[in-house]
Order: sequence, then C-alpha cells, then structure tokens
Amino acid sequence: MKSLRSIVAAGLIAGAAVATVSLTTGTALAAPGQWTVVGGGYPNLLSCQIDGIHDTSNPADNGGYTQFSCYPETDGHWTLWER
Repeated sequence: MKSLRSIVAAGLIAGAAVATVSLTTGTALAAPGQWTVVGGGYPNLLSCQIDGIHDTSNPADNGGYTQFSCYPETDGHWTLWER
C-alpha cells in the first residue's frame, strides 16, 4: 500500500501535467463552428495570448468563454478565437 505522502505527490504531479497541457493547447484550433472570433490584428502571438488568458480567466465578464486560440493570419497578424 502506498503512503499518503506518495499519493499526494502523485496527485500534485498529475495536476501540474494537466495544467501544462491546458496552457500549451491554448493555441490549438478546434473544429469550425465551435469558436468565435473575438479579436484580430494582434502584431504578435504574445499580445494575442495575453488577451485570451485575460478573457478566459474572467468568463463571467467576457461572454462565458473558457478556452482561447490564437491563429496566425497570412498578413503576419494574429486572430483571437474563443469558446
């Protein structure tokens, strides 16, 4: 039987892995029709991600969105999608 300390440590590692996957998949685009364009013309990925993180951390204030995606456009700018 594993000790409580081992179980807690495993839980913390699993939680960190989920948080890491969530943060890295924030820029993955899902199927069309599920996402809404909420911003565009961002000059770089970082500025798009900052707005996406802000919006999804305050869903009650921003249309209930809980996920975001930053998509590169052909003109070098970025578009913010949320769902």
